[in-house]
Amino acid sequence: MTTAKFIFVSNDCFLCEKGDFITAQKFRRHLIGHDIYLPGRTLKTRYRNTSTTIYVSYEKKQSRKDIETHHACPSCLEHFVELDALKSHVAVHLPQVTAEEPEDHEEKSSTSKRENQVHETPKKEENTNTYKRLKTISLTYGQSTLDFHPATMKSYNPDKPRLPLETITELSPVVTILADYNTTLPDSLRKIVNQELEDQANLKTLNKYPGALRFLCSALDNSLKDLPKFLWSHPLSNSWSEDEKKLVRMIQFLLTDFSSKCCRSPIFQSKSDLKFLIDQVIPIFQVLESQTDLIGFEWCDVAVDEQSLDNEKDSEEPEEIDSETTPYHDGLGYDTAGNPVLVINNTSREDIDIGPHARDDILKNMHSSIGFLDNTLRNNQFARFATLCRAETFSIQVISKVITLSTTSLNPEEPGAYIHKERRSAEIPGSFSGRMGWIKMFELLATLFDILNFQQNVAKTIAIENSGVDPIDKAETVREFLINLIN
Repeated sequence: MTTAKFIFVSNDCFLCEKGDFITAQKFRRHLIGHDIYLPGRTLKTRYRNTSTTIYVSYEKKQSRKDIETHHACPSCLEHFVELDALKSHVAVHLPQVTAEEPEDHEEKSSTSKRENQVHETPKKEENTNTYKRLKTISLTYGQSTLDFHPATMKSYNPDKPRLPLETITELSPVVTILADYNTTLPDSLRKIVNQELEDQANLKTLNKYPGALRFLCSALDNSLKDLPKFLWSHPLSNSWSEDEKKLVRMIQFLLTDFSSKCCRSPIFQSKSDLKFLIDQVIPIFQVLESQTDLIGFEWCDVAVDEQSLDNEKDSEEPEEIDSETTPYHDGLGYDTAGNPVLVINNTSREDIDIGPHARDDILKNMHSSIGFLDNTLRNNQFARFATLCRAETFSIQVISKVITLSTTSLNPEEPGAYIHKERRSAEIPGSFSGRMGWIKMFELLATLFDILNFQQNVAKTIAIENSGVDPIDKAETVREFLINLIN
C-alpha cells in the first residue's frame, strides 16, 4: 500500500532570502521588485489531495515532523523541492525572457548588493525608421526600489484592461483582440484601433447629437449649487430627435445624482469594492436602462451558463448551473427579448494583485460575450450567416474608477472566429472639480446607446430570416455555412 506524502506548499522567492508569502498574489507582487512580471493563476484553481499527496496548512506543519516543504509557482499549481527548480520553471510563464536572466538577478541578491538595473525600450531616430534605446532605471531608495521609466512607457492607462502578450497569442486562432495594448496587430487592424481612439478623442458619437452635447457642456459650466436648477429648468427642444431627448434625460438624471453625491462628507465616500460598484457604477447603467428601454440589468454575483441558454428557454426546469465552472459577474444586461447581451465586472480596488485579477475579468467578459453570440447562432440557424456577423455583444470592465466598453462579434474574414474590440473608455468623476470627465463618460454611454439601437434592427432582421418568410439560399444559412466549415 502506497503511503501518501504530506506536503506544505510555501511561497518563497528564488532570487532573495524573503519567503513564506501568505498568498501567491503577494509573491507575484514581490517579484515585480525583481523586474519579473508573472501572470495570475486560472480561476477556480487550488491544490487538491490525491491518493499519494495530501496538502497541509501552516498550522499542521508546525505540529508534525513528516511534512515536506515544497516551493510553489505563483502562476500555476506546480511546486518543487528545490528553489533552483522553481527558478527554472518560471521561465515557462515568461517566454519572452531567457532562463539566464533570473540567474543574473540571483547573483546580485546573493551578495546583498542591489546594483542599478537597466531595461530598454525603443526610441525612434529623427527622420529614420531605426530605433535607439531609451533606458528604464531602477534605483534603490531605503528599503524600496524606484523605477524611472521613459515617457513612452506610460502611454497606456494602467486602469484599462489588458492581456499579456502570451495570452493574446494563445487566443489568436479564435479571437482577434482589437485594443491599443495588442502589439501583434498588422497595420490594417492597427488602423481600426487608432480610428476608435480618434473617434473617442473627437467625441464622434456625441457630435451626432449636437443639442445634447451643447446642453451637457452648458450644464457642466454651472456651479455645484446651480447645477440641479439648470438641469431641470430647460425644457427639451422640439427640434431634437427622440434619441437625442433620451440622451438629454440621461444627462439630467446622472448629473443630478452626481451633484448630490458631491455634497456629502468625504468620510462617506465609497471605500470598498462592493460599495463603489453599488454607489458609482450601477446608477449609471440604471439610468441607461430606464431612459432608453433597450436593455435591462441584473446585479451582484449573477451567474449564467452560456452552454445551457437554449435549455433554459425551452424547459420549465432548467439544468442546475455548475458553480465550479460557471463564472459569476457583477452585472448582466438583457435585450428586449430577454437574451443576455452585456456582461459587467468590477475589478477590485482593494489590496489585491490588480494585474492578474484584471486579466481574469477580461477573460470572463470575453468568454461570456462569445457565449452570448453562440446562443444567437444556435437559436437562428436558418438566418444568413452574413447577417449574424453584424450582431454584437458587449462587455464592461471597471478598474479603479475607469469604465471600458468593448464589443464582441463574429469575424467575417475568418469564419468561426471572433473579434473583441475595445470601443470607449472613461473615468467616473469623483469630485465636482473633475466634472468635465462626464463628457467622456457620456461619449461612452452614447456609443453604447447607438450600438444597442442598431442591434435592435439586426435582431429583427435575424428573426425574419430565421422564420423562413424571406427565402434564403440554403448555402448562406448559419447551419449550412458552419457545417461546410467543419467539413
